[in-house]
Amino acid sequence: MPKCKHCNKESITISQSLGVCVDCIRRDFKNVRSQIEKAHTDSRKKYGLPVYPPNDPDGISCKICVNECKIPADGISYCGLRTNKDRKRTSVSQNEGNLEWYYDTLPTNCVADWVCPAGTGAGYPEYSCTEGPEIGYKNLAAYLEKRPVPLYMDDLPTTSRNHAFGCLDIARKKGLKHVRIGNIHLLGEHIDP
Repeated sequence: MPKCKHCNKESITISQSLGVCVDCIRRDFKNVRSQIEKAHTDSRKKYGLPVYPPNDPDGISCKICVNECKIPADGISYCGLRTNKDRKRTSVSQNEGNLEWYYDTLPTNCVADWVCPAGTGAGYPEYSCTEGPEIGYKNLAAYLEKRPVPLYMDDLPTTSRNHAFGCLDIARKKGLKHVRIGNIHLLGEHIDP
């Protein structure tokens, strides 16, 4: 059972790498701050990331996020996704995309919410989990990104129906619940492997 290094409280909610409980963080931050900073430093070093956002006066500026890194020569950004090679800001990989994702709580602010089964319950039970808006559910919203503008995926082949249903089957076998395929009409033709 993890134990707080400050108050000796034991709880499964205490992060072993952080080593302090939430009560000590809230009530005695001044005295646990060094422990938190050490855990932060250790975890970033473990993955070869800078401990703080780089701020090299001669570095390449990256203004993609709030950190506004100034990446030193042959250095890496705070996020670990941008580098300074030959005075040019590059992505870590030129052959792979970065996937941006987030959980979008339903009902969502999506522009199609008013016609979406998740926002209306339309098509229940075939296309929706509830008879009304799917309150308490989440969509996994994901998109490939290419800075400075998003990479729109209109030139990619559509996912085939057999691939989508194969993924659905795997997810259900792994015990995931409330997993379903959205609009099957957007899937490509059935292609046998």
